[in-house]
Amino acid sequence: MLKYCISIFCILISTFSFSQRLNWVFTAQGDQIGDCISNTICKQDQVCFALEYIPKYTGVLTSYTLGFSANCGGNSSPIISASSCSLNDNTDITDACSFVGLVLLQTSGSGSINVTKDVPISIHQVCFDLGDGLDLILEEDEILGLTANIDSIGVDKSYTDFIDYQTATVNNSNCFCFIPAADSGNPNPMVDCLTSMDAIKYELSDCNDVSISELPNGISATINNGLMEISGTPNYGGVFPYTIYSPSCDCKDANATIQIDSSAIVINGKCYADIQDAFNEFIPGQTIRIIKNHTTTKPGLNVPPQVIIALKKQVTWKIKNP
Repeated sequence: MLKYCISIFCILISTFSFSQRLNWVFTAQGDQIGDCISNTICKQDQVCFALEYIPKYTGVLTSYTLGFSANCGGNSSPIISASSCSLNDNTDITDACSFVGLVLLQTSGSGSINVTKDVPISIHQVCFDLGDGLDLILEEDEILGLTANIDSIGVDKSYTDFIDYQTATVNNSNCFCFIPAADSGNPNPMVDCLTSMDAIKYELSDCNDVSISELPNGISATINNGLMEISGTPNYGGVFPYTIYSPSCDCKDANATIQIDSSAIVINGKCYADIQDAFNEFIPGQTIRIIKNHTTTKPGLNVPPQVIIALKKQVTWKIKNP
């Protein structure tokens, strides 16, 4: 008890500590949750959570009723399935998404299972559709409440546990296995052509079967000790999306883009430091496409006649010599 005095008035304030005793815990595909097995399928945005209950008493859990309301993120319920993992299931779901944008979830079970004070137990599994970056906010339903009934062992006494809970948010963040490392360059860089790119580094968690889609010419990826490093010097301009994925691990793909801008000369998509370098690669009769007019700093430019003809057919080319 705290006592505060302001002028002649004294206020007595009762103090207590709040203890969270009901938690939403992400479960990976195949995890054992009491009598349940996790149905998480990250690649399909199906994400499952265990309701972890921390009992206030030791005894036999005979029933529980846990009422929640949640936002929908659309016109239909984001709840795919829900079932008890410890007692006989009495789950009920009321979909009011198209009316008020909420869904009511009653996770409930009855039967008997031994519990111990302050020892967590997973009593229910709920699976959600959490695509498109949906953050699902799960609040206590004030009418249903959050209660558990526990009988003492060896003593004719029963308890009703009014469970402490704070509003929780669930999403699919645990499904992203490929995370940029702390010392990584920007995963979505804008790089100058013919300029070395800062290495992009991804931590691959425990997934060993990892691949990456095609990268820009001059850029490559290596994997060592659970770390993928993407680096190199690009020699083609353009916008290049890339994807890191695993055929076997249940992980969301990592998608990003490398954008290569060119202050160099770009012909047929390829970058050159100087126009003479480009002309040296052309063969008679080859058709080329020039992105920009450029100035060469090399005096005495030696341009093959066949190239000049091709240039005149494609664009107006301005060459300036000092």
